[in-house]
Amino acid sequence: AHTIARIRDPEYANELTQLKADLDLDMIINPEHAVAGEIARLIEFPPAANVEVFKKGRVVLLEMRLTENMSIVNKSLKDITEKGIKGILIGGVLRGDDVIIPKGDFVLLPGDKIFIVGRNSRIVQFCKHIGVYMPKIKSVMIMGGGRIAYYLAKYLQEMEIKVKIIEKNKDRCLELSELLPKALIINGDGSDETILNSENLDSMGAFVAITDRDEDNIIAALLAKQYGVKKSIAKISRENFFDAIMNLGIDNIVSPKQITANFILSYVRGLKNAMGNPVDVLYKIMENKAEAIEFTAGKTTKFLDVPLKNLKLKEGILIAAIIRKNDIIIPHGSDVIKEKDNVILFVKDKELTDLNDIV
Repeated sequence: AHTIARIRDPEYANELTQLKADLDLDMIINPEHAVAGEIARLIEFPPAANVEVFKKGRVVLLEMRLTENMSIVNKSLKDITEKGIKGILIGGVLRGDDVIIPKGDFVLLPGDKIFIVGRNSRIVQFCKHIGVYMPKIKSVMIMGGGRIAYYLAKYLQEMEIKVKIIEKNKDRCLELSELLPKALIINGDGSDETILNSENLDSMGAFVAITDRDEDNIIAALLAKQYGVKKSIAKISRENFFDAIMNLGIDNIVSPKQITANFILSYVRGLKNAMGNPVDVLYKIMENKAEAIEFTAGKTTKFLDVPLKNLKLKEGILIAAIIRKNDIIIPHGSDVIKEKDNVILFVKDKELTDLNDIV
């Protein structure tokens, strides 16, 4: 039997590895901590519709919707690469309901959702190049003072971002002010526009609505956009709301259920493959129609040191990046996979449990 435990208390947040060993658990997940990490990444990359990380943040997978004014629109991927955008890969495109693993002659159109892989610094350069770069967010207002708010404030303060939390419960405000001495904690109802206004919502770089009420989160996040806040994020628990909300104008919707499911799916998929090349990380992308997976190449990998151009990859599979020690390789035909490399794949219409399954 395998045991997956959910740990929510902030007191244990920094001791998960030790807890896992002490209690002989197979996997530990802290959903609130995971959601806070996701929101922090969205704030770090303001143009993104979604951000995932591989190899502890060294490689970023960023989702972005293309608009008419972006310099890469109506150009082929080959043209874009030749124009000097190096070190990133556009590995997947969602066009309407179609999931596309694009080749060099593929032309990007307005409305496409693209999925880009690269090192942090390269992704920032890419955003600048295409004309969507937004300056670093310096201040964030958080509506709701629960566990996610606590973890998020810690992340943001590490990023040297000023944090203001609005929370209804007075006792919780006192608790937060002790836990987060550098944050400004306001006792008030964040769903009340007069309070948001009096706390200078219009001067904030980002607004995050993470109360337990989906409706309040949606309305407040929409209000923030009306006030001119560049980045507005809402937590939504009921997934039947998703499709209706996506077109309202909120920049990002985060789903604790989806984030938790990704963690557990990575683990379960890895279990199926306990003997081979383990699944390190797995993300459902392109509205759950495709996956981005990180494997570690091992002794059992059948194609070590074989040039990628000599591999007959199955349809719907793309090798997006290879991480070798300190190097991040956006691969070409002459590149090879070596033992202990981390290999990031884009996969459509398949459930891979082993790196060997790509050929």
